[in-house]
Amino acid sequence: MNDLSNLFLLLIPLLFTSAALYKEFREQK
Repeated sequence: MNDLSNLFLLLIPLLFTSAALYKEFREQK
């Protein structure tokens, strides 16, 4: 189950980054 927690630790910052990029992309249009 350690791999799962490591995956979440990688996934959470990635989610925030993609959300920020998505927001910038929408404001550009």
